[in-house]
Amino acid sequence: MSAVVSVLQNGISNVGSVCNALTFLGVPYEVISDKAKLAKAKILIFPGVGAFGAAMAQLEKENLTQPLKEKILLNWMNLLKM
Repeated sequence: MSAVVSVLQNGISNVGSVCNALTFLGVPYEVISDKAKLAKAKILIFPGVGAFGAAMAQLEKENLTQPLKEKILLNWMNLLKM
């Protein structure tokens, strides 16, 4: 069984388009927005945005900045930036 792809919902990017693409490709996924699920994610898609400052502010508001940095720095997952 392949790993489920976790799509990080940051409240500002177009997660729907990413999910539509994954559905079209037949890739199992879940949309996540909390630290606990981020910590367990094996494969993460962090959808890009045109407004980086606004995206970072939203991540800070949701208390996801530090857990995301830890995941990236510790290389615990595949990080796909779209």
